Amino acid sequence: MLAESKSTEPILPCHYLPSFPQNEDFFGRVSVLKTLKEAFCHSTDRADMSTSSASKLETFILHGPGGVGKTQVAAEFIYRYREAFDAVFWIHADQRSKLVKDINRSVIKLGLVTETSADARDHMFTKELFMTWLANPVRSSQNDSTKASWLLVFDHVVDPDILNEFWPVECTAGSILITSRTPMPWGSSAYPTAELGPFTPEESAQFLHNLTGRGSSVAEQQCARILGQRLGGMPMTLTQLAGIIVQEDWTFTEFTHAHDERESKRAIMKLQLDAVPELAGSEHFSSEWAMESLEQSRALLDVLSMLDADDIPERILTADPKNVTVDGYPSSFSAYEAARSELLEYSLISRVGASNKILMHRIVQDAARRNMSPAYFRSVLNTCVMLISEAWPFLPLDWRHSVARWPICEELFPHIIRLREFRKYIPVSVEDIKGAYAFARLATNSGWYSFERGRTFECEEFCNMAQSICDSLKKFYPLPAFIPHQGSPTEEEIDSTIAEIYYNRGNVAAETNRPADAFENHSIFNSMMLKQLGNGPQGTDMRLGISLNELGIAHMLRNDYYKGEDCFLQSIDTMQRLDSYVSHQISLPMVNLGLTYWLTDRHEEAVKVLEQGLSDREAAFGINDRESFITGRLLYALGNVKNSQGLPDESFEYHQRALEHYRFTLGKGQHRTADACVKVSDHYVRMGRLESAMELLDQALKVYGHNYDYRPEKARAQYKRSCVLRLLHRVTEADDEALESLNHYRALCPNDTRCLDSLSHSDFDKLVVFWSK
Repeated sequence: MLAESKSTEPILPCHYLPSFPQNEDFFGRVSVLKTLKEAFCHSTDRADMSTSSASKLETFILHGPGGVGKTQVAAEFIYRYREAFDAVFWIHADQRSKLVKDINRSVIKLGLVTETSADARDHMFTKELFMTWLANPVRSSQNDSTKASWLLVFDHVVDPDILNEFWPVECTAGSILITSRTPMPWGSSAYPTAELGPFTPEESAQFLHNLTGRGSSVAEQQCARILGQRLGGMPMTLTQLAGIIVQEDWTFTEFTHAHDERESKRAIMKLQLDAVPELAGSEHFSSEWAMESLEQSRALLDVLSMLDADDIPERILTADPKNVTVDGYPSSFSAYEAARSELLEYSLISRVGASNKILMHRIVQDAARRNMSPAYFRSVLNTCVMLISEAWPFLPLDWRHSVARWPICEELFPHIIRLREFRKYIPVSVEDIKGAYAFARLATNSGWYSFERGRTFECEEFCNMAQSICDSLKKFYPLPAFIPHQGSPTEEEIDSTIAEIYYNRGNVAAETNRPADAFENHSIFNSMMLKQLGNGPQGTDMRLGISLNELGIAHMLRNDYYKGEDCFLQSIDTMQRLDSYVSHQISLPMVNLGLTYWLTDRHEEAVKVLEQGLSDREAAFGINDRESFITGRLLYALGNVKNSQGLPDESFEYHQRALEHYRFTLGKGQHRTADACVKVSDHYVRMGRLESAMELLDQALKVYGHNYDYRPEKARAQYKRSCVLRLLHRVTEADDEALESLNHYRALCPNDTRCLDSLSHSDFDKLVVFWSK
């Protein structure tokens, strides 16, 4: 029997808080904290809040310029009033990948999935689970009469459109706090909004006194007020100024004189700020002054300025420095510790010691990059690429279906997104061959990771950028004599990366129902592999065998089953001749070959191939292994063949096992899991278990959602659901669902004008990709 999913109870209270501790030096902001309390904390009694604040979705937008302290105010509000909420979720909202990551961690913290489960790895599923709980925040699945109160913080929203995908539209209760440098376009007309302003000169003076312990005399207080006014009252710059004053052991008066002298020298030398209006404000003054005072940490600061500001793992900063191209970068751990201490003393960075993470304000990052020359900028960027590459778990181009590396990739991915934004503006030059290739290689492998996580558009964006770089690099070969050949990529290495890009693209196209694109990319990939590997022994290189399997898939997507069969047989033969061959290496071409036999009515041959493939995997990994989803594919295919042989009970058993295997290895929110739900629902209909069939079809449709890539699968599931509804005598719902499925069918098959009554299950089954049939 199919194991039922266990209900998971939320763990309350649940506070997924900022990645930094409460600021012991927090000062002022009494008015805005009071406003936030009035907006969100209608009652400090949690039991009362479940009824008093559950009638409305409260939203508040806090905006203001960089460095004014929006994040600090939001964090302080949470630390002061978190007990007023059953759940608090802090979401970094400047990148989509960080939103997804924080939502995933929130769901784990809330206890809706366990951290080691496949569901926890399935970001689409945990996002859906998160939205569902926000809409119905039950305290217990056994008693949902009282609702939990929750606060969701979207911190540092750069692009308001990014929130559309993550906005809890179905929620009628809860609290949302947004921080952003700019007002939201839907602004105060829809939600309460407050602009956070700088400190007054008096507040600035008091803040500086609190941080430094200086300024008790009338003259010192006056100097502190002047400094606060010159710095525009920005808390971040005042904090850095306090760090400078303490580090240099100055009084406010002494610093004021030093500042005046510095400004006079600037005027004499006609020192100009860069013509970048958004960076030319007073918020950079203290950062620039502190940077000029650095003795041993400037190179480290410059590298930090190009990484994601919210979460920089220190382990990547202390990796093997052999590829570091920035002069002065710490060459040992002790040198790194000294440089880090200097940056901390000047308040240019902060550190979450327990997790060995560095945090850095974006204003400081902007200031660090402002006056870099193009050559130095490129050198710093290339160093960041090398440091990330050192930590990134690269995969060779073989059967890539292991999820073991995902946690490391997830941690590093925001930094790669950041580097990608900087790399866009650097033209590929002959002097930059090594750095440009290193980024192309990192982007290509990151693209595959995006594909594994279901982010196909992101994969294609990485691949397009990587190919543009590789195509530019190819123009420089053969390399001129003045370019050092040692350490530079060979032309063959560049070609291998380009081949990997076509492999990535072909897989994306195959998974998203684009047969023509899949055929084009996999044909190129196969041609490149034949050119590189087809004329001699391949040793342990699996790529030719892989390319033949992928080309076979491309033929199958075009319904050229016999051409696909020929490719799969060639793939198996090629793999078996490898020096490193073991039988489970041919699992994928075996399952594809078995499906080819099934689709061409050679059922006995199909069973023989599929059972052999399953046996090989069981010998290598055990029965019902959790190594990857490949075993699930074999089970799914065997279920199909057994059904065609008129063995429904055996078919049911295989399809059940496939569903459980997909749920464990891929997660509940993956499209292959949804396909298996549809298959098992067919069995439930045959057995008269109509409610169970409906439940599985509903699960499948939730996965397919509004994703156009899975429109064929959605049309099939809706058609089957309409049939089940009709059997349940829910005629009106059945008609509506049938009409929806017909609309999808006609969009996919515009030349087929038959009415719905003339269509059958087989017509809808023909729409879907061969491994989903």
